Amino acid sequence: MSYKLKHDSIDDFSKELAARICDRFFKDHDHANGQHMMSISGSKQTDLLLIKRLFGKWQSEIEQLESPYFDFQTDEVRDALKEFGNVLSRHINIGREHLEPLLESAIADSVYIHFDPGSFYSYRLLEKDEEMVDTLKELSKYLKTNAEKFFEVLGKLKKKAVSKTDLSEKLQKKYQTNDVVDFDPSDFLTELDATDMSEMIFEQIAEVREEVEEVHEVGIEEEEELAPEIEDNGAAINEKFSQSKKTIADELKKQVVKDIESSLTLNEKFMFINGLFNGNKDEFKEALKSLELSTSYDEAKSKVENSYDWDMETEEAEAFLEVLERRFP
Repeated sequence: MSYKLKHDSIDDFSKELAARICDRFFKDHDHANGQHMMSISGSKQTDLLLIKRLFGKWQSEIEQLESPYFDFQTDEVRDALKEFGNVLSRHINIGREHLEPLLESAIADSVYIHFDPGSFYSYRLLEKDEEMVDTLKELSKYLKTNAEKFFEVLGKLKKKAVSKTDLSEKLQKKYQTNDVVDFDPSDFLTELDATDMSEMIFEQIAEVREEVEEVHEVGIEEEEELAPEIEDNGAAINEKFSQSKKTIADELKKQVVKDIESSLTLNEKFMFINGLFNGNKDEFKEALKSLELSTSYDEAKSKVENSYDWDMETEEAEAFLEVLERRFP
C-alpha cells in the first residue's frame, strides 16, 4: 500500500501527540533537563529538532541582552556570550508549560522532514528575510534526515548571507527530484509510540497495478473483435459484449498482489509486528521475504506453521493467513 500525508492534519496530530508525550513524561518528572530532551519523544530526529527549537529560543533571548550602552560586537563580549550559552545548555530546566509548545513544533517539523522534505527545507526552516550561510551550515548537528540536498545547496553558495527568497527557490528546485529517502510511515509512528494515530496523519492509497492495464487492454481487443458482427446480429452481440464486460470486471477483482508487504495497511503491520513477532520489525520483514518465495498458499501456510510457535486460532494469526490467501489465491 501507498500512503499520502494529510497536510491539513499535521498541526492537530502534533498537538495531540505532544500532549500525550508530556502526559507520560510529567507523570514522573517536574521538569525536563537536557538529557531528558534527547530522548523524550522516542524519535532521534524529532528530539534533535526539539533541541534546535530550544536553541532558537536561547538565541532570541541572548539577542535581547544587547544594549545601546555597550559594544556587543567586540570579540571579548561575543566570546563571553558564547560561553554563557554553553553554561546555560548544561543547566536546562524546563517545565511542561514551556516544553509542550516546543515539542509540538518539533513533531510537526519531523513529519515534514520525513515525508515532505521540500516544504521543510524550503519554507519551515528559513525564518529570517536574510539568512547567514555559516549559521545554516551549523544546523548539521540537528538535521539528519533528507538533509543532504540542503547542505549541498549551502556548500555552493559563495556569499556570507543569502535572501530567504533566493535560497527557497534554489531548494525548491533541488527537492523536486525524487531521490530523497522514502520513509515507511509505520516505522516513523512506531518510534513515536503513535501507531494508533496512523489514520489521523496518513491516508491509505490503493496502488494501481500493471494487471489492471493488462486486463483493460484485453477488454479493448475483445470489443474490437466484436465490432464486425454488430451489423449481422445486434441482439446477440449485445449479449456477448455484456458477458465480455462482466469478465473484465471479474478479472479486475482478482488482481494478484505483487508482494505481501505492499498489501498491508498500517494497522495490519502494527498488529502483526506486535502480536506475532514480539515487536521485532526486522524479524517480521525477514519472514515476509521468506514467504514471498513460496509458490502457493499451502506452501506459505506450511512455512508459517513450521517456523513459528503461534496459536493459529488468535485473531492476529488468522488475519496473517488471510493476507497469505490474498497473495497466493
